[in-house]
Amino acid sequence: MSETNVTHLPRPKPDRTAAERKRRRTANKRKHRDIPVTVPGHGVTAPVTAPVAPRHGVVTAVTVVAALALAAVSAGFSITGMTAVFVGATLPVIGMGVALELAKLSAVAWLGRYGGKPALRAALVALVAVLWAPMASWRRRTSGMPLQVT
Repeated sequence: MSETNVTHLPRPKPDRTAAERKRRRTANKRKHRDIPVTVPGHGVTAPVTAPVAPRHGVVTAVTVVAALALAAVSAGFSITGMTAVFVGATLPVIGMGVALELAKLSAVAWLGRYGGKPALRAALVALVAVLWAPMASWRRRTSGMPLQVT
């Protein structure tokens, strides 16, 4: 009998979940995408895999800082307006205002990141609209009014 040279390859680790597979596939798709390239003289178009530049940078950082600053100023005005309307309960109103603002930011961030099914997306958009509308009306009512001391 002749001796054969056989190399046993290690088995790949099995996926623990489908989410892990999806995360790897999404990351791989983000790194590479097919760009159609026409070969000169042949008229043939073939997909060529090219790396995609990452989307992080100065513009993203400035956008995040501007959005958080806008949310902080908006929260400040709305909480100030609510404390002017509900004079007797200052600390509970501040706590409620902070909770409402955090809920809005969390819902919008979740929508931007995951999207979700259409029914859930519609519910979260409605929630953000409901949370946003009273804040805007309280700001309008209290912005030009001086506080009346009796």
